[in-house]
Amino acid sequence: MRSLIASSGLFFLSVAAQASHTIDNPLPVITPQFNSPSTVWNDLSDALPVVPSTIEPFESGYSFASCGAGTGDGVEEYDAYNIFYDDCPEPWQVCLHKDNGISLDSVAEMFGKVPVGFRQYVRDLTVGNNSVAFWKNTSLVMSPNFWRIYVMIHESTHAVDLLSTADLIALDAGTYSDSQEWRDAYYSDKSVPTTGSNYLWEESFAEMGPRAFYDWYVEGGLANFQPNWSEFENQLSTFKSLVGHRAQLGGTCEFRVANEPAVPTSSTSRRRRGPAPDTSFKSDIRVIRVPDNLPTFEFTE
Repeated sequence: MRSLIASSGLFFLSVAAQASHTIDNPLPVITPQFNSPSTVWNDLSDALPVVPSTIEPFESGYSFASCGAGTGDGVEEYDAYNIFYDDCPEPWQVCLHKDNGISLDSVAEMFGKVPVGFRQYVRDLTVGNNSVAFWKNTSLVMSPNFWRIYVMIHESTHAVDLLSTADLIALDAGTYSDSQEWRDAYYSDKSVPTTGSNYLWEESFAEMGPRAFYDWYVEGGLANFQPNWSEFENQLSTFKSLVGHRAQLGGTCEFRVANEPAVPTSSTSRRRRGPAPDTSFKSDIRVIRVPDNLPTFEFTE
């Protein structure tokens, strides 16, 4: 396998986070800037294997509590499912807006392309019908305008950043992006890959995610489209040392964020709906401890 290296891009990001995580002395954005996102990131999508899955609909009249959260839509505008992947004994809760035009099979396929070492830190997935994409309180929200593997890996990187150290060390252990090791790597380089990489530490870390995956899994790596990638080589090699073990293909899930409880989707009486489904884990998988007051990271362009 290639070492985890990143590339450039043209994406701009916004975030609700503590001001203390702002980069006070940002680096310049690399030149030439990358201006062909769809072709390049399709290559990454093609390079990542599809993990087989089984899809089961939620019981009629029910969804899960975080379905559609933050989109402005009501839960009744979505269909809810459990998606079981072959690499984990527990399902992921997924809700799909009834009018967004993205097929359920496409949802299962793309989410399954995120290696399980990253995917395990995402509690659930909403695919809405508006122009939003964000990671909020362990939930990932996507939409047709952002339906790309780039965005999904970027937002999943936030989950790894904010949750994996808390789970493995302590709830107050901090994050990779806020570590001195990451800041030292940042200031050892000449540039950053995108404008979104140089105003918050969390975003500088998350922008390395899809670029690292590209260089690792696409033949030829970043040199295919960014001749000056070595200008941020220290950031990328540090990304590999911190979370590269989570980005490996294959394997099985080690941890999961606990599922949300089931909620009714209408005012239909409970007798007519039937009993609420049990969303608790049935295996002995380790449950990730979630810190309080997690920030929200929104992806825009």
